[in-house]
Parts: sequence; structure tokens; C-alpha cells
Amino acid sequence: MIDDFLNKWVAQHPMQYHRGFGFRLAVPRIECKDGFSVSVQASPTTYCTPRDGTGPYTAFEVGFPSEPPPDSWNEYCDTPGDVWGY
Repeated sequence: MIDDFLNKWVAQHPMQYHRGFGFRLAVPRIECKDGFSVSVQASPTTYCTPRDGTGPYTAFEVGFPSEPPPDSWNEYCDTPGDVWGY
């Protein structure tokens, strides 16, 4: 589960997460078995639910895919080809 991955990563890299500002730095990309990869983020400064930095998260911001995503992602796109929220 993505929430488990993010929470585990933050716990292992406490200097790269600042709860006061609500951002993470250098969170590794999620890579699928078929090679597709994407950045997945959740914090008060990203498109996610909840946005208070506490989790567990029910929606995430994804961005910068390794290849064009399916058209079904378009309804969530803020900037075409860049970042998808919620």
C-alpha cells in the first residue's frame, strides 16, 4: 500500500521530512513491475487527502510519470503531462 510505503520511508529518513512545513524531499519514485514509474506524494503542500500531514491517506498526488499515463488520468490533471491530484 502506498501509505505504508510513504510512512515507512519517512520514518527511515527523518531528516528529509519536516512536519512543520509539511514537505518531503527526495521521496523515491514508485516503480511498477512493467517499468512504469511515477512520483507519489502526500503532505499539506500536495494534492492529497487528508492535507494535514497526518495520514492515513485516501488520495495522493502523482506526477512526472516515466511515460504518458492512460487518458483516464486526465480528469485529475492540473497541468497536462505534469501532476495529477486526488
